Amino acid sequence: MVAVSKRGEAERSAVWTAAGRAFSGSRAERATPPIIARVLGRAVRVSLDVLVIVAGLLAAVVAAWLIDDAIVHDGQVVRNVEIAGRAIGGVGEGDLAAALDDLGVHVAGTEFTLAAPDRSLVDPNDAVGVSLAAEPIAADAMAVGRSGVLLDDFVSWAKSFIEPRVVDTAYALDRDAFASWLEGRDDTILA
Repeated sequence: MVAVSKRGEAERSAVWTAAGRAFSGSRAERATPPIIARVLGRAVRVSLDVLVIVAGLLAAVVAAWLIDDAIVHDGQVVRNVEIAGRAIGGVGEGDLAAALDDLGVHVAGTEFTLAAPDRSLVDPNDAVGVSLAAEPIAADAMAVGRSGVLLDDFVSWAKSFIEPRVVDTAYALDRDAFASWLEGRDDTILA
């Protein structure tokens, strides 16, 4: 019988355990030095952290858009919308009608010019029969940023932080008033 001290047994056990660890695992684990494994592990952790942060920020932006569109501006013109240089974002239908009435008064007093090769005819818009087409403009203003295509609506909302969304101004022409205005001119020929 061979007597082995406790210390010798512990040493043999430690060598065997270390050797067992060195040759266990997959071929890739045995070929990768420990420092590289640690660096790769950190890179994966950092990549996952960045991915989680980006996903969280994206979720927050989408939530802000949904809240802004569905709750804050429900029944109103969406944010940062202009008509003829006037900001109308955030107004409801009643205030929009009042803003368009004010714009209509401005348009009525603006000069209308009919330019011909030999002369120009100039009069206020209301004398000629030109007025602001308030109903189509109001419908267009309420529809801005609400196309029904989520991606388009989101992109429109995001761009609104950089530049205003402009609604085209539409005009109506009263043909009878225009014809009588032309007939009132002394040398006008109507075709």
